[in-house]
Amino acid sequence: MNDPVLANALSQIAETTQMHNRIAGIWVPTVESGQKMRQLGYQLITLSSDTRLLDAAARDFVNKFKS
Repeated sequence: MNDPVLANALSQIAETTQMHNRIAGIWVPTVESGQKMRQLGYQLITLSSDTRLLDAAARDFVNKFKS
């Protein structure tokens, strides 16, 4: 995450939800970004989406079939 304003906002969200005994949740596109969010205090982390997962699996299948 290269944007300091966004990084600060994400940190504030995680801190505020913890102060109010709530769970911070976020959608992330990669495992690496999910790990960063977990380090910030996010507890509900959705990785990718059904469409992206199906796309990645289909591409992997085709690439294996071609080789």
